[in-house]
Amino acid sequence: MSWNCRGLGNPYSSAVLSHLVREKAPNVLFLMETKQMMDEMRKFQADLRYDNLLVVPCVRRADGLAMLWKDEVRLDVQTYCLNHIDAHILTDPNSPWRLTGFYGRPEDQRKHESWGLLKHLHSRDIVPWVCIGDYNEILSSLEKQGHRLRHPRFMDEFRSALLHCGLVDIGYQGNIFTWRNHKQGEAFVQERLDRACATIVWRELFPQATVRHLQALYSDHDPILLTLQRETHNGRRKKFPKRFEERWATHPECESII
Repeated sequence: MSWNCRGLGNPYSSAVLSHLVREKAPNVLFLMETKQMMDEMRKFQADLRYDNLLVVPCVRRADGLAMLWKDEVRLDVQTYCLNHIDAHILTDPNSPWRLTGFYGRPEDQRKHESWGLLKHLHSRDIVPWVCIGDYNEILSSLEKQGHRLRHPRFMDEFRSALLHCGLVDIGYQGNIFTWRNHKQGEAFVQERLDRACATIVWRELFPQATVRHLQALYSDHDPILLTLQRETHNGRRKKFPKRFEERWATHPECESII
């Protein structure tokens, strides 16, 4: 799960995070704009019951990243800075892959730094790769509602960076927008800034992977949940979940069978 929490010092945000973790139980949690130092994040690690933690501390109570994960995930951190945490997932030794938590620059004049970082990360490795987080940019005008249109140059540069890295947007389930400014009337703006992008070989490794946009009332960003449903090819019959069909209750023998 990835979430730009906009600061964990507020009790409301920490309560929302605790609820999300209890409800969704993500094995790996990537947080942006924590505005917390190492010791403070260790308290959240204990409360959320994660076995492992990597913290990029905030600077003068701004920014800050954290990645938390369970022992069942064999995660090996490779590099990190104020705008990313890059790791290898080695849970299956035969199929290692790469997970990057990414936080793009919000300032228009510094967007090029984000795409430069993305291209640098691409050059460091060749294993299947998924990059998730708040890119702070949209891919098309359809991903923005309200106020004036986004300048095409910024969207073109974002698309160009993804193309250079071989990253493709995985898509989503739920509301299209993941960020809103909480203003009223004509000043209200919402955009899809948070996403997960992956290389083709990663998609082949996890063909059933999905991204779901969740809800968080406190932050102006919604969390996104990446679920991996890897197909097996060992000849076993695929298991389907057991469900109760409501119309079965109208069958005359329903009560006696139950």
